[in-house]
Amino acid sequence: MDGGRALESLLGAVLRNPVLATRITAWAGRAIAVAVVAYPLLQIMRTGGAGSLSLLTLVWAMLIAGLLWQGATRALEGASMQARIRTLDAVGLAVPMRIVPPHAPLAQLGTDEELEQVLLLDRAAAAPDRIGRAYRIDLTAAGSVPPEHRAATPAHAVAGSVGDVAVLPAALQGDALIEAMLARPAPAYLVLAEDGTVRGVILSADVNALLRRR
Repeated sequence: MDGGRALESLLGAVLRNPVLATRITAWAGRAIAVAVVAYPLLQIMRTGGAGSLSLLTLVWAMLIAGLLWQGATRALEGASMQARIRTLDAVGLAVPMRIVPPHAPLAQLGTDEELEQVLLLDRAAAAPDRIGRAYRIDLTAAGSVPPEHRAATPAHAVAGSVGDVAVLPAALQGDALIEAMLARPAPAYLVLAEDGTVRGVILSADVNALLRRR
């Protein structure tokens, strides 16, 4: 296993692609795992039987091969996740949303399709290092409000809490984006351009689902 890490580092330096180096090393580890089991098995078949020593060797070979295979599998999963991380950028992940205060009348927020793109932001409920607490409108609850009452119904009355909202610069990409999110964990992030323009909202749950995709 130490040899595998050394090979991975060497290939990463030569190929200048750590993800590819990890994948090559992992598949080499799987090949070695197969060979570790295949060799004693072939020896047993050649001798026409399995003595106690041969069986013990095969058992040990299977244990070692299992460890190698599991390590290679974890490495491949890590490489796949790292490859997905490299494709991420804050603007690409940001979902365009209309930011409104929680007390905005429901009637002013438009149709059900438009309500899906509304994020209620309560800046008065801001926690340290956060810009406020966010809420999303429950379309079922909003639909149950009679039309004649929608003008007097504040949006937060039919909304559910998303959680605290932090800020991310729109220029963040790849590892830098994930590091920024881990440094300031929050259920949602407001993506801001350099001029302060809101580019959209990133939900942590969406990013987690994307990274865990097989």
